[in-house]
Amino acid sequence: MSGTFTHPQLGELEFDIDLWQGEIALPSFAVYTEAASPYNDDDATPGRYELQIHCGDDDVPPTDAQVAAALSLIEHEKALAAALPDALWADFMGEGPATGMWWHGDLAQVNEMMGCQENLETRDQLARHFSLQSVGVGYQHETAVELMLSTTWEEEHGVGVLVDNGKIIGIGYSLDVQPYDA
Repeated sequence: MSGTFTHPQLGELEFDIDLWQGEIALPSFAVYTEAASPYNDDDATPGRYELQIHCGDDDVPPTDAQVAAALSLIEHEKALAAALPDALWADFMGEGPATGMWWHGDLAQVNEMMGCQENLETRDQLARHFSLQSVGVGYQHETAVELMLSTTWEEEHGVGVLVDNGKIIGIGYSLDVQPYDA
């Protein structure tokens, strides 16, 4: 296989070590603007994010399931972008599925970890405290997509949000997030 994979909707992806890299357009996520992040790229185009599809050591093309997962994200991006603050806020409040993360049910600790940032008092304030950094397919789950977030409350590990077929199915550390029922 050559170092390039082209897909009609995903565009051109380049192979590098163990993944295919490209860009994905998700304009609904551009409203989340965690400006304090050292990972923010001043030259980045709002609503466009790095896409990584993991394939292992060989440069085999992405599987049909991986491509379908990425396309599902594009199809459901508006609803997922709207649902993301609700899912994070529910986790801070200890509502919804137990994520097992230190911030589950502990808004006071979230506020403490943000240091000099404003204290979160409502779900609506969240938009200023996270931003989408990249999208990963195939890290641990072939048919799910991980949204990798930079956040003000978890700067060391980042936050990963696992989505599948238009639904948020897990929240945890980036590159280590598991489905809620795992």
